[in-house]
Amino acid sequence: MKIKINKKNRSGIQEYSQYRKICPQTEPVYLEILRSMDGEKRLKTAFKLYEIALNLSRQNVLEQNPNITEKELKKILFKRFGYGPRRSTNKSPG
Repeated sequence: MKIKINKKNRSGIQEYSQYRKICPQTEPVYLEILRSMDGEKRLKTAFKLYEIALNLSRQNVLEQNPNITEKELKKILFKRFGYGPRRSTNKSPG
C-alpha cells in the first residue's frame, strides 16, 4: 500500500492521509507526539516501529508458509518492505 504525502509542516514531519482515513482523531495526537520529540528520539522510535513491523511480517509469512526456508523468508520480507529491484535503481546522482 502506497501512502500519499499531503504536506510537510514546519517541524519537518510529513502528514499522511492514511491516518485520517482510519481514525481522524488519531492523526493529530500522533503528530503532536512526534513534534514533541527531538530528532534523535524520533529516529529511535522509527527504528523500533520498523523492527515491530518486520517481526509481525515475519510471523505472518511463517504462519502462512510453515516449511519455508530462511532464504525464501528473507526474499519475501525483502519484497514486502519495498526493497525490490525498482528501489535499487533509484540511485541518487553523484
